[in-house]
Amino acid sequence: MKNVLLIGPYIGDWKNEVLTFRPYARWIYTQLGEPECFISSHFNRQFLYDWIPEDNFIPVFEHLTRNELDQKNYIHNNVDIKDHKLLVKEFKQRIVKDKGISTRDITIYNVSYTTSTPHYSWYQKIFTKINLKPFYNDYIIYIPDKSISVDDNNFIINTLSKEYDSIIMVGDNSCHDIEKCINFQIDYTESGYKNLMRYLLGCKFVITPCSHWTFLCNLHHIPVISWGSGANIYKSDNDLGFDNPKSYILVDDNPNRVVNAVRYFNKKVNGEM
Repeated sequence: MKNVLLIGPYIGDWKNEVLTFRPYARWIYTQLGEPECFISSHFNRQFLYDWIPEDNFIPVFEHLTRNELDQKNYIHNNVDIKDHKLLVKEFKQRIVKDKGISTRDITIYNVSYTTSTPHYSWYQKIFTKINLKPFYNDYIIYIPDKSISVDDNNFIINTLSKEYDSIIMVGDNSCHDIEKCINFQIDYTESGYKNLMRYLLGCKFVITPCSHWTFLCNLHHIPVISWGSGANIYKSDNDLGFDNPKSYILVDDNPNRVVNAVRYFNKKVNGEM
């Protein structure tokens, strides 16, 4: 019998799911000739795996997804290595039962379940766009990632909010002021990430510190302005730039310069320059 491919279970955070687990899973799937494949991850991120049938997605335990604050890199703080091995065993047994096959017919891959967050090579990843219908809008979206300080975050959003009526915030628990994020206010656990991506895909442009949010914007060629001392990797001609022609990267973290850069970028997007 032809082998069945299992990938997961992944119980870590969103950042490392989009940066590593998702593209690694796609690479494994492609390298093995696109066999029948089952992926196990958080139920509210099923939309990330549009290359497998919906029924081939196996959600991890719901409480692990709802407890987002304890998702850390590739792991979950409440699940030790021994318990993770039990999750892997249960994943395999479920497919054995559902498919009527032997464990010998199963090939399983996952990222390393370790606190050290090992690096996966660029050549072990295939990056593909997330296939979602956008929420088309005229919003300027600010993502208040915690990679910047509370003071800098407050200065930037408060200054910009006085100048632009159409600015809104989206984010997750890695962000400041999550309660003010539009995707947090209705059914966040159920559809927060999906709605977040749909807002990004349909917006006027995005403002965010350089991070995985910048990566997602570049991957989908969403207009984005980002900043930070280590920003070069996100420039359009670098690894995480994906040739995004609408990406403006500021290699600086001075909040006043960030605000001035946003003003410039807004004029550029509006065709005023």
